[in-house]
Amino acid sequence: MVLWGSAQGLGGGTALAGTTYQVSGGDIDGDGHADLVANVGGSLEVRFGPFTRAGVPARTDTLAFDDEDGPQGFTVGDVTGDGKDDVVTQHGFEEMQYKSRLWKGTSTGLSKTFQSSGHYTVGGVIADVNKDGYGDFIARQVDQVSEMMEYDAGDIRVVYGSASGFSTRTAKINQDTTGVPGVGEAGDNNANYGDQFGYSLAAGDVTGDGYPDIAVGVPGEDIDSIREAGSVVLLKGGPSGLTGTGAQAFTQSTSGVPGASEKGDFFGASVLLADVNANNRADLAVGAPQEDGTYQNSGAAWLLRGSKTGLTTTNITSFGPSTLNAPEKAARFGANFAR
Repeated sequence: MVLWGSAQGLGGGTALAGTTYQVSGGDIDGDGHADLVANVGGSLEVRFGPFTRAGVPARTDTLAFDDEDGPQGFTVGDVTGDGKDDVVTQHGFEEMQYKSRLWKGTSTGLSKTFQSSGHYTVGGVIADVNKDGYGDFIARQVDQVSEMMEYDAGDIRVVYGSASGFSTRTAKINQDTTGVPGVGEAGDNNANYGDQFGYSLAAGDVTGDGYPDIAVGVPGEDIDSIREAGSVVLLKGGPSGLTGTGAQAFTQSTSGVPGASEKGDFFGASVLLADVNANNRADLAVGAPQEDGTYQNSGAAWLLRGSKTGLTTTNITSFGPSTLNAPEKAARFGANFAR
């Protein structure tokens, strides 16, 4: 579905043909027109703009995979710094995870050959965290056998970009990294989940210094004896790239954050960085889909403001489905944010 923008905001929508499992926008061929990249189940389809109001693209290209090799998810962004967006795909079959792959954007569409990241990852964002002109790929790193990843303490992997694609420079960051708040804790496979540092990720410039920062959801974080209450960590970008220097952490037990940490809230299950008040600093939206309201798992969302020094609880807001007069029972409000 495409909702058309206008001076008055979003207008009517047009349903696009076909069934899709994930859709992201970008400019794959660098012609200045927005393109849509879609996971259509076993294949990656690029619908090139401009689109007609009937939803018909200028042309379509398909990147096909073997049945067991289709993408589980993908991320769009300009890794090579050439003005054409690239696509990083994640793959797996049953309990096995495959190494993520970079497909470069060209003037004719996506390249038919890929470059391996060398790492097993899920999810991810592309952002130029060291402002060298090349997008960097940041994702949750998992084991090759990934079926038990909900019990992991969690790591994120940074693969830095270059003119030729993924560079050889990489970094692993977790809660045991210097400067990162908290302690990485794994679950015991039965009684409780692991912290799952990197469960959700978002990129945006919180401080307004020109370097993208990364919000990291840690929904399995235990707060004292309260299991899976959840937290979110902000990692700051800079000339040295993404590090633990100046990192911040927030939970529902943090002073100024509305609510209270409760078992199984999963605060941080979803995160989004966006400048909602147009002050050139990204603000952080955090979801806790298992927050209880009138009913169990009603869900809730919080908005923390960006500032020169980082995120702040000043003028923080929080709300759930009842605030919007929406159905509340098992709504899992805040499970995902539109991007």
